[in-house]
Amino acid sequence: MFEGFDVKLCIYVIICIILLTWGTMKVKEAFELLGALIYFGGVLYICIIYGIRWFGTPTPTTVNWPPIINTCPDYLTYYDRKNGTTTQPTCIDTLGISKMKQFPADGSPPSDPDYYFSLVTTTNDKNNELCKRAMPLGLTWEGITNGESCFSQSGTVVIGGGSSTCPPAK
Repeated sequence: MFEGFDVKLCIYVIICIILLTWGTMKVKEAFELLGALIYFGGVLYICIIYGIRWFGTPTPTTVNWPPIINTCPDYLTYYDRKNGTTTQPTCIDTLGISKMKQFPADGSPPSDPDYYFSLVTTTNDKNNELCKRAMPLGLTWEGITNGESCFSQSGTVVIGGGSSTCPPAK
């Protein structure tokens, strides 16, 4: 029903809560407040130690970063460019933040290719090809380029583009 739900751990926590509250109340009735504080601290310590020993500490899972790469470079907008009867996936700059030409505010699609950042790739190394096109235009793209270096598909950084993988930063 619940993925990752540990019934034994849940029962253990409930037992520890009962031991802490019921036992502390009984000791307080018999020996006053100092004895109840000592009992509470001791039982809490024992519950934590045995809980860690029996159930262990949760191991963190490694997560690739970024978990999802955006369709377009940062601050660009996805746009299906109609080229005759076909459509081509592209990105457009509506804010004027890149070295691309700013897309007209009235929304009329210009024919000049300088208004569009094509998302079509021709090689198997998609991220590297997109990085090579994004860096000269002054674009950053989380997971692909920070504007100065490229990120490979394995997540490593190629400073300044390296040999043939990405153009050097200007």
